[in-house]
Amino acid sequence: MSVIDLSKLPPPRVLEELSFEEILAEMLEDLESRLGVTVLVSDPAYKVLEVAAYREMVRRQEQNERIRMLLAAYAQGEELDHIGVTYYATPRLLLDEGDEEVDPPVPPTWESDEDYLRRFLLAPDGWSTAGPRDGYVYHALSADPDVKDATAITPAPTEVMLTVLSRQADGEASAALLETVLAAASAETVRPQTDLVHAQSAKILPYEIVATLEVDPGPDPEVVREEAEERIEAFTEAHHRLGLGVVRDAALATLYVEGVRRVNLELADDVVCDDTQAAFCTRIEVTLA
Repeated sequence: MSVIDLSKLPPPRVLEELSFEEILAEMLEDLESRLGVTVLVSDPAYKVLEVAAYREMVRRQEQNERIRMLLAAYAQGEELDHIGVTYYATPRLLLDEGDEEVDPPVPPTWESDEDYLRRFLLAPDGWSTAGPRDGYVYHALSADPDVKDATAITPAPTEVMLTVLSRQADGEASAALLETVLAAASAETVRPQTDLVHAQSAKILPYEIVATLEVDPGPDPEVVREEAEERIEAFTEAHHRLGLGVVRDAALATLYVEGVRRVNLELADDVVCDDTQAAFCTRIEVTLA
């Protein structure tokens, strides 16, 4: 079973579409029917209804937010933890314990909401004893907090090749990490005994982002440059995944923040990756023309 794209689900009907005007009109109609008179805009009672309608809208919006936090498509933080543990028996991974003894204390680093959501949605495949592809991916992702991404392919009948992308440096997986992943796919608890499972490190495809920005008159050019740099840093981090690659036009579009007139991007072509490869940005340099 492939991971469902939750962003494509329509909003559930339990979430109300709120309109202050509609709530006010309902309250006004109710009051007028009770009093048997028309309440004018100049009437003090009308102002009271406006306050009540606004508070009612806020209350309903808060209720909408509480409902959203019960749904995997919207939940974040602790609410997502409860969904992952309660329905998928999958706790969030601790990536780094931090250090409470130093000054200032370093807080622990946990698996991101995005990574955690993807992993626990794979959990049902991991319960199968038939060795489905996504089941292998789930166990590889859960094997060690250092596993950033994983894929599973079948190069030959009864053979499975797990490719592992590490969170360390450029993503090349160490021998120790590969051994840990293989142990997580053991014949006793996970894989069919007829499957021969191997593990390999991701092949890293390095690239650079070197861009020159022409900025419109008005905004502080350095502020514009910093925003573009932050956006492209987030872009390259999000694309450090197996099989994802980097589309040049997408990187170019990311650099077009508000205030940018033109971008000269020194990236000759797309970085194309198969399921065993990951693109890694070795250098980001964003300057002003």
